[in-house]
Amino acid sequence: MSAISTLNATPEDRAGLMADAADMLRAAIQFQGVAALVSTREHAARHEAGHTILHKVEGNRVLSVEVYPRGKDWLGKTNTGKRWRVDHDTDPQADLAQIRVLLAGPFSEYWYCANPAYGAGVDELALARRIASTVAFKLGVDFQALLLNAIADTWHTIARHRSAFDAVTATLLIRKKVKGFELLRLLRDV
Repeated sequence: MSAISTLNATPEDRAGLMADAADMLRAAIQFQGVAALVSTREHAARHEAGHTILHKVEGNRVLSVEVYPRGKDWLGKTNTGKRWRVDHDTDPQADLAQIRVLLAGPFSEYWYCANPAYGAGVDELALARRIASTVAFKLGVDFQALLLNAIADTWHTIARHRSAFDAVTATLLIRKKVKGFELLRLLRDV
């Protein structure tokens, strides 16, 4: 749950996010069993490809994207070199962009893996939900509608850039890390 553990947050906020993620993970395991915890190289590649596409669309420069084994599972990282923050003073549109970036990883696995692991990215989902709650409050809109719209926007964005998504995924299935000019070439049409 690295998306939560690396946050600059109060212990109470971090504990709430961890509890939310744990609840989602329990539900995934009840629904899917041990398969909810499987993380293959394909899962990691599609997950990071999703983050990469959304970062690029949202105007963030992606420095590198990588997948790597940790024990029998695969993890990944998309590096923009950028730190972000969300609070009551941040721009709601920037907050919404961050929600879409967070959703892109787990949902890319759900949508495009033949056997998705529904326990994937629960830390990112918990964080996206928390940000959506803050944005809904700031905008005076319904939280669930805002979150569902963000999920739909994420899906449409990845579908619109499916060839770049597939190219990043295919490259990560061959090589563990992509950066520099090769990454720019893969994302040129995004």
